[in-house]
Amino acid sequence: DTMPELRQNLATKEWVIIAHERARRPDEFRNNRDSKPAAPQRKDDCPFCPGNEKKTDEPTYVLGAMPNWRVRSIPNRYPALIPSPGTHKPKQSLYRSLPGEGIHEVIIDGPRHDQHPAIMDPKQMRDMIYVYQERFRASLQNNKVALTMLFKNHGESAGTSLEHPHSQLIGSCVVPSHVRHRMDEAQKYYDQNGVCVFCRMVEE
Repeated sequence: DTMPELRQNLATKEWVIIAHERARRPDEFRNNRDSKPAAPQRKDDCPFCPGNEKKTDEPTYVLGAMPNWRVRSIPNRYPALIPSPGTHKPKQSLYRSLPGEGIHEVIIDGPRHDQHPAIMDPKQMRDMIYVYQERFRASLQNNKVALTMLFKNHGESAGTSLEHPHSQLIGSCVVPSHVRHRMDEAQKYYDQNGVCVFCRMVEE
């Protein structure tokens, strides 16, 4: 069974994603461990570069008119969570589990293969963050999503499988315990003081 699964650690109550399909991701660095020349502005075989849009699934969002897009979001081809995982048959197991239901998107930060956020101009950065916000809002509209997370792996050692600068969005049907703890504490603070704890911290 290759469907993703959410499994709860008995000792910590943390939820982890078991996603076998992720093992099939491309590894652009596999044959290039020693020499690392500077990245070009565009690569013919990169699925995220302009002109190669057919190498990815249909976008979930495009900023800018095609073919001159500025930021694109697409479904992750090797998702950790999927929108419709099908019928979940609980296994005879010690662990509590759920189907790996949710959202997993790739946000292509910009058209240039070599343009990482650290060297983007302010307009490019605003475009990227705007799409972050739009995809975050769309995720919140999904009634199966309990928590939305945005993250970026930068470089081979961080787990990046493709060189072209990109970010990822995951909408999960469970809330990790460390996040739920913060939410619970924020609710307690509001109940006791009548104000948002995070707003109070910013003001201070």
